[in-house]
Amino acid sequence: MADEALQQEAEQEELTEVELPESEDDENEELQEEESLQEAKKESDEIEDYSEGVKKRIAKLTYKIREAERREQAAIDYAKSVQGELNQTKNKLSKTDQNLYDEYKGRVGSELQAAQDRYKKAYEMGDTDAMLEAQKDVAKLAVEEESLNRVRAKKY
Repeated sequence: MADEALQQEAEQEELTEVELPESEDDENEELQEEESLQEAKKESDEIEDYSEGVKKRIAKLTYKIREAERREQAAIDYAKSVQGELNQTKNKLSKTDQNLYDEYKGRVGSELQAAQDRYKKAYEMGDTDAMLEAQKDVAKLAVEEESLNRVRAKKY
């Protein structure tokens, strides 16, 4: 019986030995699972970090786009403002030019009429010197009137 007991103990030791490597395999599997979980966690952390980086870049780019749009709109508003002022100044200048033209034309017309009247009086009196002087004034004013007509044709 002693032999049989020894054999049973040897078999139990073998079974125990066999079971140990299996438990080591289980531990190895558990370690591998833990490592893979840690790696997965690291990857998800990296992805979150990557996502945060991407979000920051997107936010920066969005800010730059909005800022560019704001600047563009400000430039457009400024250009419209300057264009409005330019048009207003042109209109004012045009009205002023028209008023000056009309005033000058009226003055030339009245002076021409006065010079013609002086010529008629000098002719009726027979004063040749006064006639010559009036004739010079009439010629000079006629030239100015012709110049005004040419300016009027070019501008208006």
